[in-house]
Amino acid sequence: VVSRFAVIAVFIAVYVCVGISLAHAQPQQRTTTDGGEFNMRPGVPDEVSAKVGDITCSFKFLSRGGSSEAWNIALEVKDGAAQCNIGRTIPPSYMLVSEFRAVLQGAGINAQQATVSLHNNDNQKLPAASAGWQHTHTHTPDAGGGVEVSPDAESGKWTGAFALLSVHAPVTAVTAPSPSPTTTTTTTKKKKKKQAKSEL
Repeated sequence: VVSRFAVIAVFIAVYVCVGISLAHAQPQQRTTTDGGEFNMRPGVPDEVSAKVGDITCSFKFLSRGGSSEAWNIALEVKDGAAQCNIGRTIPPSYMLVSEFRAVLQGAGINAQQATVSLHNNDNQKLPAASAGWQHTHTHTPDAGGGVEVSPDAESGKWTGAFALLSVHAPVTAVTAPSPSPTTTTTTTKKKKKKQAKSEL
């Protein structure tokens, strides 16, 4: 006869194994043309992205607390700039985003002049130094300029609470390289005219 405690122990072991599997599961990847709504679920890693032309905004995250919430990712490229907003569709948010990585990347992105801001439920900015987040910029020949936003692991100040993340970067026109000039060599042959000598 199996005791009730044994049944409870097996149930707890299965529950823990399922929880560990979810925590280490590969995030789903969903791409939209210019953005859209997605669900943030606690304990479930996920990744969403939006793309306009050659510019992409992606958001990889893992949250905890609360229940499933509707969030939104929107990317707009106009007037020489790219703007990516990631946030709660209707604030407030009760989620704690314990891990995240937001990247705005593409040809023509001027990452060095990018501006990044995080806001709380009251739409107040969260300073990077005191809130414990950071942003870096990169550039690769294939992907172009990139702006990456993530928690600052060394500071230990990141609590995971925010309702909006915004990245803005100038975009410069990308021109195709001009073809190498072609040198054409023309050879001119001179024909010598032979004059026939007449005999007198």
